Amino acid sequence: MIILKQLPMFYEIQLYVKKLSLVHGLVFLFIKSLEQSFIIDSSIAPL
Repeated sequence: MIILKQLPMFYEIQLYVKKLSLVHGLVFLFIKSLEQSFIIDSSIAPL
């Protein structure tokens, strides 16, 4: 009975972790692309 009650909570946590990892992946890709463009910009026009 206790396990049955904890199961939805576990499912919610799993869903939250999946969302978090998805957001983290998007942010990571965004930062990587920013770094890439920054490197290209600095190589074209060095400060």
